[in-house]
Amino acid sequence: MNDELQKALAAIINKTIGAMDTSVNFLQAELPEVIRQLLVWKAVQSCIQFCICLAVFAVFATATVKFLKAASEYKTKSIYDDNIMRPLLGIISGVIATIMIFVVVCNLEWLQIMIAPKVYLVEYAAHLAKK
Repeated sequence: MNDELQKALAAIINKTIGAMDTSVNFLQAELPEVIRQLLVWKAVQSCIQFCICLAVFAVFATATVKFLKAASEYKTKSIYDDNIMRPLLGIISGVIATIMIFVVVCNLEWLQIMIAPKVYLVEYAAHLAKK
């Protein structure tokens, strides 16, 4: 009985070792492709975020410039006139909010991936290790 258990245990251990060897070989063969795909995905994701932030910033900047041109042509007794102040404050607060969003959300990972992909991978691995 004891010999049968040892044989069964040895068979299970051999199958496990064989599966691990197969897994390690598969990972070694596929790791470069996985890393390449990770870099491409992260670069595209970061570039899309950057373009969206840039577009929102450009819209608010254009609106501000158009408003300021219209306001400079508008003849008023005082800058504190309600016809000027409310839209001006709205645009200024929009520009400030856009700048804050641009600074917080806008990331330049795509640039780092293009310039120094190995550094990005090290930082990404360190970020994963912290989790």
